[in-house]
Amino acid sequence: MEACDLNATEARRLMARKSLSVTELAQSCIDRMNLVNHAVNAIIRSDSEDLLNQAIDKGQPLGSLHGLPLSVKDMVDLTGFPTTFGSTLFKDNMATSDDPMIALLRSAGALPLGKTNNPEWSAGGNTRNAVYGVTANPFDVTRSAAGSSGGSAVVFTFSKRRRGFYGVLK
Repeated sequence: MEACDLNATEARRLMARKSLSVTELAQSCIDRMNLVNHAVNAIIRSDSEDLLNQAIDKGQPLGSLHGLPLSVKDMVDLTGFPTTFGSTLFKDNMATSDDPMIALLRSAGALPLGKTNNPEWSAGGNTRNAVYGVTANPFDVTRSAAGSSGGSAVVFTFSKRRRGFYGVLK
């Protein structure tokens, strides 16, 4: 089993026992994203280098979410990433600060991996917009992921345990 296939509780337990490093978990998640995201377009923006820099142990107190990668819906500000709401009206809107909930998650040790796709204004039954296109259903990439959090839901299936990705991870 790869580190990115662990659930949060298992990953934190292994990190606490020093059997898994934050960097190993981050790299595993990046590798999986690079392997499958091209087929589904769930993560629309990421910064792997920044994630790995954040994953380096800086000797700070460990929060309850220490080292756990986090994906952020494109309705929520994440410093240095665009927040477009899936709308061409905001295609150039760059977040200059974190939304308060992201700030709290970071303070607990979570590490943002990137932004996930959603329908324009998170309205509609399919995850598609004119800024980033369609997020495919991981069980049948000829179909759209449904719902306002389709990108986030598809990221959840990045684990081999979820049996998605239309054969990409067989």
